[in-house]
This record gives sequence, C-alpha cells and structure tokens, in this order.
Amino acid sequence: MDTDSFEQARNQALDIVGPIDTGSWQRRQGTMESAVDTFGRDTGFTATSGGEYRSFRLDTDGRIGPHINVMTGKGAAVRKWAIRFPGGSISTWLRRNV
Repeated sequence: MDTDSFEQARNQALDIVGPIDTGSWQRRQGTMESAVDTFGRDTGFTATSGGEYRSFRLDTDGRIGPHINVMTGKGAAVRKWAIRFPGGSISTWLRRNV
C-alpha cells in the first residue's frame, strides 16, 4: 500500500489495528543490530483488539523504503501489510510518533 505522507500511512495502519483492548498495549523495540535506524529504539507496539493479536512497527529497507508494518492475528490466520510513505529516514518519526 502506498500513501502520500507519514500521517496517511499512520492513520491507515491504526485503522487496520482497530481499537486496542484495555491493558494489552506493549511497547516494541527494534531488535536487529544491523538495522542502525531502529536497533534498541521504540519502533511501535503490540496489543490485542477484540482479543486478536495486533502489531504496528515503523521500518525501512532498501527494497520497500520507509513503511509501517501492520500484522493482525497469528499462525495460519495472520494478515500482514506494509504501508509505504515518502522519505528516506524514519528517525524523525521514531522520535515523534511512537
């Protein structure tokens, strides 16, 4: 999915995530040492919505560019989206929006 701005991507991702179940929100940090922009930094969150697992994570790579990864469900029922937005680095958004 492509969007015209980070804000559009974020809003689209949050629409997919849906309302968060009370007390289920947990901060998510970058875990790949090779990912200089995100390693050890808060990159998103995991939670449940209606009892179903949800994940929201800022990411960037050479093939897709800056994007938000959204995942709903687990196992055979998992659904995944990469919502792209224009730009080069996600560092600005890591400081502001997660």
